[in-house]
Amino acid sequence: MSNVPDVEESVKKLREALRDLTDPDELSQIDNQETLVRFLKSRNWDVEASEKMLRKSLAWRTDFQPELVECNVCHERPGTHTLRQIGFDEAGRPIIHASFYPANPPQRSMVHGTMEHLVYVMENAVRSMIPPVSQWVFILDCAGMTASCCNPRLAYDCAQIMSNNYPERLGLAIALKPGSVFKMVWQAIKPFLAPTTTAKVCIVNNKDQLEAVCDKYFSADTTKWLMNEYKLNRKKPVRSRYREFWTPPPTTTTKADHDPRGDKAYVKDWIRPDHPTGHLAHPNMLEYIAGTINTIVPSVELNSNSEILEDDDSKEFDDSEVEKLMASIPKEYEIPEDAEKLP
Repeated sequence: MSNVPDVEESVKKLREALRDLTDPDELSQIDNQETLVRFLKSRNWDVEASEKMLRKSLAWRTDFQPELVECNVCHERPGTHTLRQIGFDEAGRPIIHASFYPANPPQRSMVHGTMEHLVYVMENAVRSMIPPVSQWVFILDCAGMTASCCNPRLAYDCAQIMSNNYPERLGLAIALKPGSVFKMVWQAIKPFLAPTTTAKVCIVNNKDQLEAVCDKYFSADTTKWLMNEYKLNRKKPVRSRYREFWTPPPTTTTKADHDPRGDKAYVKDWIRPDHPTGHLAHPNMLEYIAGTINTIVPSVELNSNSEILEDDDSKEFDDSEVEKLMASIPKEYEIPEDAEKLP
């Protein structure tokens, strides 16, 4: 007996189970076969479980209104969130990139703002997808990741949002040169993730491995952008790593200079306030274009806190050190013991 699901039949059954829905916004979601297939796939083609999951997600969309979310933290504190789309991989999947050297270091307690920003970026990544593309690529550069900015509970909450409301959207996740703090968070959250999710996580430990991954997934221009960003996040002195990533290179510089906003194609075609797809780039990029961005704290003040500047690349820790770091996390930032495993 074949274990291969009958996709069309499963979609038909799921639509029939949802026939009572009448809200136009909900109907627009279930009219999209790609959406139904993603939810079915995430529940191993169990129609009843998929229906339950989709109804909860529709209720979340009605309550949270993710399509309208704006990141208030980005407006108030430009440069706090580095998470942004920077281009597309060779398969046309949006590339979402983040690092730990923002222009305006965040506080670990800024949970709601982080969730808002994540949803903003994911919703706009979806708008940039050209069918049949339905997934994205996440890249996390771990340079500068320190214990004071880490929040395993927040990592779990973000994973929960993605798992419950954006199932099967993750195509690949790349962690660049992770140190002890990343390992601590990964050790805390990994038991709650599905094996299909953890299998999509690629750990890159050095520049040579990064080049190999880039050759496999990215164009020459995107590879150049990623390699330049990788180098800049490890530049000395450390204070030079805090950059206003929403601004283009000065017009007086050469064409070879790095544009922190993204690769050439993304900057040229997607960073605009009126894109026909409705896609919106990072809020600070749009505010810069409009001339409405707030002034940030001078970089000298930003870099006065040596703990924030601690470079996690400089030392590798064994498992006992990772356990000590986990023990140092305040209780409110730990993943609850009764937290559910994510699909």
